[in-house]
Amino acid sequence: MEVETIAGRIIGAVTGAVVVIVIVSVVAVYLGMQYVTPTADTYKISGYVKTDGVALSGAAVTLDGESTTTNSDGYFEFTGLEGNKSYSLSVSKSGYESYNATIQLGTQDLQVSEISLKAEEVAMPLAAIKSVIATRESVSTDNVEVYFCVPSERVENENFATGVVVSDQKSIVFIYNQTTGTITVENEYTATTSDELQAMSTIVLKDVTSPYAQDHLGHFNVNKIVPFGIVKTDGSYTFNYYDGYVEYPVDLWGHGTATLDENGEVTFITHEWIE
Repeated sequence: MEVETIAGRIIGAVTGAVVVIVIVSVVAVYLGMQYVTPTADTYKISGYVKTDGVALSGAAVTLDGESTTTNSDGYFEFTGLEGNKSYSLSVSKSGYESYNATIQLGTQDLQVSEISLKAEEVAMPLAAIKSVIATRESVSTDNVEVYFCVPSERVENENFATGVVVSDQKSIVFIYNQTTGTITVENEYTATTSDELQAMSTIVLKDVTSPYAQDHLGHFNVNKIVPFGIVKTDGSYTFNYYDGYVEYPVDLWGHGTATLDENGEVTFITHEWIE
């Protein structure tokens, strides 16, 4: 009997200890759950950058030290941001005036008002370009017509991507270095046969502007196309053209193909940006 009592006491003690341990564990887990730091909500700041109503790609956007660039639509965004906080936003691109603002972010995603960067005025060295080409081709500057002139490496305003037509029969596309007064030819073409000369003359008289390229102020339909490689086919002509230059994502020339029909109408067939 005494043995059974001792055994019962031992079993009771062990059971009590287990119960205490379980209770302590449950309490510890409960308290731990109560003091787990909740995950903070994060938010997004986004927006669009344009110039004169046209999407501006490749613009550098910085938000409190974090940087990104605008895509082809001029869009940018920053995610994972703390709410109820002010942020310093800056936007810049070579050749354009900078933008700076303080943005207040609340507790929901924020799209800032459209940001418009004004293009800096760039003095085009048209007279110097005409003079260099006139000397090179042994003609008067009156016989050199600049079809487009777009700044390249705008930080220094040194180089200009240019397309000219000489005496209505020769086209030259080149980079003009304003510091040295020299040119680096990208392409040149001279119409020689009667068919080529006729087509070149017609295209020149039409003053055809490109729907694809834009000038240094972001304006479309201002660059005239520079024709070359004219081929006659059954009364109509197929030809290639240059129409401009861009610096994003890399330095690219605007290039494509078009046709000149029997009625003198020009139709664009293809266009691409090539290095």
